[in-house]
Amino acid sequence: MGGRNGNGKTPAGPRVRVFLRSYKVPLPDEARSQVAGLITWYVNALNGALAAIWENTTWEGGPRHLERYGRYRVPRLPSGEFIKRLRKELVAGCPYSTHWVDSVINAALRIMKSWRRRYLKGRARRARPKVTRRFAIAPKSRVKVDYESKMVRVTLRPGEYVVISWAGAWFAERVDGWEIGEPIIRDDAIILVFKKRVERSGLPLVIAFDSNENSLDGFDGQRFITVDLKPLVRMKEHYEEIIARLQRAGKEELAKKYRRRLRNRERDFLNKLAITLTEKFAEAIFAFEYLDKEDLVSREKPKSARRRNHRVPWLTIQRKVGERAPVVRVSPRNTSRTCPRCGWVSKKDPGRVFKCGRCGLEIDRQKLAAINIWRRAMKKIFGREPDLPPRFWELPELRLEVRL
Repeated sequence: MGGRNGNGKTPAGPRVRVFLRSYKVPLPDEARSQVAGLITWYVNALNGALAAIWENTTWEGGPRHLERYGRYRVPRLPSGEFIKRLRKELVAGCPYSTHWVDSVINAALRIMKSWRRRYLKGRARRARPKVTRRFAIAPKSRVKVDYESKMVRVTLRPGEYVVISWAGAWFAERVDGWEIGEPIIRDDAIILVFKKRVERSGLPLVIAFDSNENSLDGFDGQRFITVDLKPLVRMKEHYEEIIARLQRAGKEELAKKYRRRLRNRERDFLNKLAITLTEKFAEAIFAFEYLDKEDLVSREKPKSARRRNHRVPWLTIQRKVGERAPVVRVSPRNTSRTCPRCGWVSKKDPGRVFKCGRCGLEIDRQKLAAINIWRRAMKKIFGREPDLPPRFWELPELRLEVRL
């Protein structure tokens, strides 16, 4: 997204949006043995870099607003001088090009900065991040792309390289005109990351969704948007009854068949849902709540609530939409209890209809949550919360359906 000026406001004029798409291309058998040693070295070097950065991270007194998360001290990552010394140490033990060392350091810094953000928000423990999956991020200087023949060559070391083609891949037409970023190498495949930069003028459309059991309830500043999830819920209830009946009868093989069919139909619905949203609102930014999966299915909740929360894969919906469009996530705290007109916060669950105890506003709780998520997303993107339209509770509603 575009930057901000000195006043904290988003400047007018053209802005650049970057779209990303990633696709997996299998490695030939002869290439798998080549990359195995590289990946082993890369993961070991990455964990060594994380350990060194962690040991040299200092802890300082934090601002008071972080105390609600129990964060009385704030981690400060080591300086650039330390990173230079770390690079020299890694280069000394690197059997590959030094460009791979730069990739290791960049990956380690990204991981540590991501951990720091999550730690300060109360979503990560005070423990050193560790890498357990096997992968290696190819530095851009080691990647040569022939867009005409749709070939990628990744140099491992002088005279040794891996060549991958996406000419006959199913996604080839989708990425015509897109640029290739840094590929991710795994033991059996290479993940190609395609980027596209699009310039546009004016402010982008931001649509915020509140995740509920039977619907996604959205707001874009001018109207409400409701996506019906009842077909998915009814389908899953139907298959769960069949599977439970088969398990009671001891027909486990047949139950496996229906579980597989349920997964396929659920995946089909979620793909159609993401396509419907991103094609209907092609230039939009989508905003969702941060959802804690462990909290949603916690054993402290009643069994019926855990089952309902497990039935609708809200996190998967966010991920599917994020694969096709920009996604912003905001805190869900008090989104269904805060009056958007005067700021009054209810201390109890408002039920189906929220009624403000200060200004008397009455509005559907799910619409209220969508409005508050939208305002938080606008503040996160543009640095300020916009004013709502007059009589915003009476704005029109658009209903979208996804058919199985």
